[in-house]
Amino acid sequence: MRLLLFLSLMLLALPLTARGFDPLLGPVIATDDLAPGLPAPEQIPRGVLTSAVEAYERGDYLLARRELDALISAKRVWGDDRLGARFLLGWVNARLGHHQQASANFYRVRKTDGYPLQEYAAFLEARADLHRGHPSTAIKECDAYLETWEEGRWADECRLVQAEALLDQGLVKAAVKQYDAFIEAHPDDQREEGISLRVAEALEKAGHHEAAGRRYRALYLHHAMPVTGTVAAQALERLEASGAELPPITDNDLYVRACSLRRAGLHNASYDLYCDLDERNPADGEGATPLGDRLDKEKHAFLWRNRRYAEVGRNNAWLYDKDPADPEAAEYAYWAMQGFSRSGFFDKAIQYQVAGMKRFPGNRRFRNTEQRLALLYMGAAKYPEAREAYQAWAGKSSRARRSKRNKFNIAYTAYRAKDYDTAHDELEELATGTSKVARSARYYLGKVQERREEWKASRTTWNSLIKDRPDGWYAQVIRNRRRRGRKEAPSPFGRNGLWPGAGPQAPVAVGAGTSVSQA
Repeated sequence: MRLLLFLSLMLLALPLTARGFDPLLGPVIATDDLAPGLPAPEQIPRGVLTSAVEAYERGDYLLARRELDALISAKRVWGDDRLGARFLLGWVNARLGHHQQASANFYRVRKTDGYPLQEYAAFLEARADLHRGHPSTAIKECDAYLETWEEGRWADECRLVQAEALLDQGLVKAAVKQYDAFIEAHPDDQREEGISLRVAEALEKAGHHEAAGRRYRALYLHHAMPVTGTVAAQALERLEASGAELPPITDNDLYVRACSLRRAGLHNASYDLYCDLDERNPADGEGATPLGDRLDKEKHAFLWRNRRYAEVGRNNAWLYDKDPADPEAAEYAYWAMQGFSRSGFFDKAIQYQVAGMKRFPGNRRFRNTEQRLALLYMGAAKYPEAREAYQAWAGKSSRARRSKRNKFNIAYTAYRAKDYDTAHDELEELATGTSKVARSARYYLGKVQERREEWKASRTTWNSLIKDRPDGWYAQVIRNRRRRGRKEAPSPFGRNGLWPGAGPQAPVAVGAGTSVSQA
């Protein structure tokens, strides 16, 4: 019964942990992926089944198979445990590529009415028969599965097994119909693009070049995964070279491809295609086209979504500078600031942030944005100005006045501006307690004390920080600084932030009656 529990929990874990998959044959579960769904150690069956189950968990399929074969052939397990052992043996054989043995074991489980894994075994038997080169048998077994469990957990996977089996039999038309029915029923399935490529490849292989070309064309223009667009583009070139008549691809079609490339994360390719289309399609004057007008209106969106932030800044800065009284001037100033800040041109970003705050103080883009201005000044290393902006924010916002983080930022900017006396007083006020802000304040208080050549006070401050939080980020930084000061090699046991892992272990003492080798 405990083996049954183990296998049932494994089955429940499959839909959540299946990260890799065959786009046609359904989930392919890696051994390591099963770990989150396994039962606690005390639930794993003991006795004669222990070594087989443990070998399976380790991924030692050969040992697991030998153990299970021995248990079943010697008739050392009975009832549900015997069926569970057969199911696991079928699973192991499938992973090892021994599909005939897998099919035989799944068959034994599938024919036992009422067993919890009967449905799953029925599907796995059909898939094993497909893999062992018996497509007609796989189709019949899936028909039987769908008749018994029409809305079963593995019904859709069985339909895909049938489609692949039809392809193996050369029945391309029937297979494509089956695949298309699946895609139509599940348009949002993550395997849709993989299945569509499989259909196109099958049509191409069968000599239906025009039908294959239409499907490749659709995937070339509209896809979410980079590899899909690449494979489709290569296939279209291959078909075109063979002389196949393919549907033309217009500039409007290429606009769809540019959007797909952007969604697939190919930002440079998307923007390059956009620029080519924009050059061929003017928005006004002689030769103006509706696509040109659309591209002109969507230029900002293409730049931003393709992460061309510097160009966003320059374009919007030009529009703002051309007419600061334009009704859209606040938007131009805002996006100029955003583009320049995202691309690291903080001085330029500050210019348009300040202009927006002065000219459009009530606009939603610039209302109460002193904190943003302070962050921009910080990025530009203009610490006195950043301090003034943080103080201005505190003067306008009760939340900012209450915020210890904002008070720390004000003190920190005094330190960075080399106003050490002011920074000392403000940081000392914040350095008590154990909060994150207090630890940050205490660290920088130690640095301020160093700048003021208060060496003893600095060491005392930092020692207290190490004592209170020995595994903290600042404690690690302080220890590393001291090691560098002593010209010692960096510690091999460095910690990142608040990692709670153990440090170097102390040597084990050798007690009386214990040999050195045993210790």
